[in-house]
Amino acid sequence: DFVSEAQWLYWANVANKHLAVKVAQLGVPYNQYDEVITLNGSFEYSVVEPLAVVGFYFVQSDGRLRKLKAIHPSQRVNYTVTSANGDPAEFQVRRSASNILVTFYPVPTSGSVIMRAIEYPDKLVYATPGVGESDTVSYPLGWEDFISLHMARNALAKEETINPLIESQLKDCESFIEASASNYLLTSAPKILDISKDNFEYDDWFWPL
Repeated sequence: DFVSEAQWLYWANVANKHLAVKVAQLGVPYNQYDEVITLNGSFEYSVVEPLAVVGFYFVQSDGRLRKLKAIHPSQRVNYTVTSANGDPAEFQVRRSASNILVTFYPVPTSGSVIMRAIEYPDKLVYATPGVGESDTVSYPLGWEDFISLHMARNALAKEETINPLIESQLKDCESFIEASASNYLLTSAPKILDISKDNFEYDDWFWPL
């Protein structure tokens, strides 16, 4: 009873989110989804906050997608809703409660933008899972070890001890995730690719983000 079930579950959920963020930052196309934003001239569009945004893609008149350039939230843009209209080339995101507010520049009055994002992992529970909950975790290649090793390290920290074997296993696990993520994505030699252009070839890169 040194560690309660509630504490184990809390540590598992925290580690699961850390792993999901790590996988997202490595660019692995895992748990991704697309959400269509219909453009109507609004200055901002509210979207339920995902774990991470892969990118925003404007749907052009011929059906091709053009990736929009991100503007850092700390940078103030020089547009207002009435000062510039047209097909969007840039976007900015800011957080509000459990949503994100997306602004496009120039301000589009019609058309649509596809947001590719990564969903939050389900909340882990002991009981029968409800909506947004799960009693299992599934990642490629046994990456779930990351979660159990973090739980073990947290338990050791609670009793104010350090286990070198756990630390070594966790380091090996993180290295394995990073290496296998790279192998998962790269099936040919890396090449420079500007996917903001309309005429890039998909064959130049296995998973252009």
